[in-house]
Amino acid sequence: MLIVDAHVHLGKFRESRINGDADFLMQAADKLGIDKLCVSSYEGIAYDFRTGNQDVAEATKRFNGRIFGYVVVNPRFGEQAAEEVRKYVKVHDFRGIKLYYPSSGDPDVHRIFEEAIKLDVPLKIHAEIEDISQLADRFPRATIILCHMGGAGDWVSGIRLAKLRDNIILDTTSTVTDSGMVEEAVDAVGPERVVYGSDMPLLNPVSQLAKVRTADIDEESKRLILGQNIARILKLEKK
Repeated sequence: MLIVDAHVHLGKFRESRINGDADFLMQAADKLGIDKLCVSSYEGIAYDFRTGNQDVAEATKRFNGRIFGYVVVNPRFGEQAAEEVRKYVKVHDFRGIKLYYPSSGDPDVHRIFEEAIKLDVPLKIHAEIEDISQLADRFPRATIILCHMGGAGDWVSGIRLAKLRDNIILDTTSTVTDSGMVEEAVDAVGPERVVYGSDMPLLNPVSQLAKVRTADIDEESKRLILGQNIARILKLEKK
């Protein structure tokens, strides 16, 4: 069974002294039988997105075919952010864009969504449910991967939103492991719109994998969630 982790971070987490470099991530993946990692830079979120994206690009080259990148940008950098997206998708073969708390009313955020649509790549977003709802409505052609099924433990609201917006994909990563999360997501939107993620190295990938593997769903649904869906969405079959 193909296993692809759709939610991984690369970088040093200085506040918690975690060094999630590419070697660490690949060692963990090998131990758990994870075939491919979809990675965004933590440095790019917290410190410098240019340096962070460079680090991820180097990791994709070192582990070609096993590590794939999401380009991280701060939309408020305007044209510089848009150019960063184009560069890493076209030149470095990154497969998506990662945004944190984008405001649905921000023209700079709209610009990044428009770039994603032109480049035919998904946006993996960590945001408030209301912003996701408005962005999904404004950009129905954009594929939105909703991190943590909405975040902050409110996965029920995330599932309800995805049921109403067919351009939203649910990411199983969560700091909570409430019973029924995966089952409810599959019941609401079908197994084709749910993807496995771990948030490694911040969260324990063992528990995140177990949440899908032990869910009360059929084996075909598990196969889709654990790897086939994100491979299709990110076009990983090219590698």
